[in-house]
Amino acid sequence: MGKDEHEIQVQHFSLLKSKYQATKYQNSSPLSFLYLILRRVDLGISITDIEFQYLEANQLFETIKLINLELNLKQYKKTELKRLGYDFLELKTRYKVPKNFGFYFLHPLLLKLDSENILTDSEIKLLKDYNLKETLAIANQIQEFAKLKIKYRATNISRFFPDKLFRILKKIDSAETLNKQESNWLSNNGFLETLEIYSERKKQKQREDEAKFAELKDKYQATKYWDKSISSKLFSILKKLETETILEKSELDWLQKNKLTETFSIADKQKHKIEFTRLKKKYKVTEFEDSSPDSNLYEILQKVEQFSQLIEVDIDWLKSHGLNKIVKIAKDKDWKRLRDKYLATDQKLKFDPFYNILSRLDKGERLDKLMFTQLTTENLLYLGSKIAITYYQIEADFFEEEFKRTKNKWLIPKISSYWRKAKKPLKALEITGKVNLEKLKDKDLKARILVTRGAAFRDVSQLNEGKHLALQAHKIDSKSHHPCTLMGAICYGLGEYGDGDYWFEEARKRGAKTEDIDKEIKRLVQETSKKNKRREIIEYLLKKDERRYAWAKKYLKN
Repeated sequence: MGKDEHEIQVQHFSLLKSKYQATKYQNSSPLSFLYLILRRVDLGISITDIEFQYLEANQLFETIKLINLELNLKQYKKTELKRLGYDFLELKTRYKVPKNFGFYFLHPLLLKLDSENILTDSEIKLLKDYNLKETLAIANQIQEFAKLKIKYRATNISRFFPDKLFRILKKIDSAETLNKQESNWLSNNGFLETLEIYSERKKQKQREDEAKFAELKDKYQATKYWDKSISSKLFSILKKLETETILEKSELDWLQKNKLTETFSIADKQKHKIEFTRLKKKYKVTEFEDSSPDSNLYEILQKVEQFSQLIEVDIDWLKSHGLNKIVKIAKDKDWKRLRDKYLATDQKLKFDPFYNILSRLDKGERLDKLMFTQLTTENLLYLGSKIAITYYQIEADFFEEEFKRTKNKWLIPKISSYWRKAKKPLKALEITGKVNLEKLKDKDLKARILVTRGAAFRDVSQLNEGKHLALQAHKIDSKSHHPCTLMGAICYGLGEYGDGDYWFEEARKRGAKTEDIDKEIKRLVQETSKKNKRREIIEYLLKKDERRYAWAKKYLKN
């Protein structure tokens, strides 16, 4: 040991003897047993019985007392530290702080909340910074409760946050009416001043409401209504009008029932004015000054909102007022409506030219040849599609009007064909039934009508009637493939597959294309609703030519 180190230890020993009142111990050597004992005690290390005996032997009783006190304090600190940890954990649980939140600076803040003290702005900011939203919500409730208790003289309560009192005070503060049970609770629990404040406020509120009711009746031309009570339905309606809240249908009906026509008129006009304001804001045309519900813009925006198609007059009006963006919005919304209405979900078409095409169909207008070609090019006129049904219905209607005007019987097979393609075979039967076939001298026309009428009977599953007409048509015009094709399809429908193949072959000999015959068979499979019947047809086709009719396999699963 160096000289300097020895001197330091001597000085340290002297200090320890002074601290633990052992100065009468004469030996000052750092090698002394007492120095070792005092060093251990000062470092918080418990000493042994032998060491206590040594102190007693040297009559260092004051030293022993101080050592015992030191050790007791050490144990107390450990216990106190644990207690503080438990207290912090309990407070964290109570105030919705995550258990793993270990920042002890929060402890005094939670203690402050627990004693109902209002937090400072910096303490509120601290909760926000650490994203302690639930704790902040509780803190806000505590502070709100504290303010309400002071405001309504309800401070005589031992523990904060009795939910019942808090709810009652909030009701009082929001001018709500307490029920009898709540009033009794305040009385029974000694909150007489609170109850007195509430009663006075209630009387004052009633006086204000009565005055307000009279004012509103005058303003909204309802003075002839007899009931002056603020509990009247009329008062709640007039308050809604005053706050520019749209009335429910039942409320409008009530006004009419009670013959308050002037009030109803005001309410209805206000309803449209509010709706107009909402629509102008939604479609970003608030710069348009006219707010009257009679404005053309209101009517147009309603159409846009309801996905209704604008007429040419509407579009011209918008353009003349520099509102071209509404024209675009209207067309975009209408295009979406048309796509939803007429197209399958996987069909994607360009706006131009198909918006114009679908718009015309939607309005029941006929298409020109170019439009028809554009539909067929995109394969949109396949049988059963919404576009095809609409297109053929429009055509059928048009030619029915032409038939009424011209009485030209050659239009009948065309009209019947269109009605069948529009999935309305009964209409086809109706138009073909208007001709007395027995008196019809034109054999070609008669054969065509017989075929289309027979096909319509087939559409409604009256196969025998269809078969009868198809045979008549074949007898009249044996060179045409149409009666033969119809016969083939009807025989398949009746389960007479051999006869069906015979007639399909006869149709092919007379000019029917093989792919057209196969389309007819495919349509038959698709439209056969009974599973057993469909399976029977498919199994027959696959047995006859598995490769040619491979497409039919997928219909076995349906």
